[in-house]
Amino acid sequence: VMDYAAQYQVKSGFHGPTDISPVGLAAQMHVGLAIHNFGIQEYMQHGARTGEVFRQSFTFEDGYLHPGSSVGLGVEYD
Repeated sequence: VMDYAAQYQVKSGFHGPTDISPVGLAAQMHVGLAIHNFGIQEYMQHGARTGEVFRQSFTFEDGYLHPGSSVGLGVEYD
């Protein structure tokens, strides 16, 4: 879908609410990093209880979402 949209210079806009786990958010972020027509990634920080279950390497700093340096999606399930 994003490749088709790129043919018409349409940017992506991925939705990132907290009802999507950190795994889903990390997957969206990696897709955004891989496509030419990345537009925006919505980000809502998960609560502390979610952080107890999902250890994630991505960070949000100064308005930017950074993927971190862990292998794979950068999320571990505990």
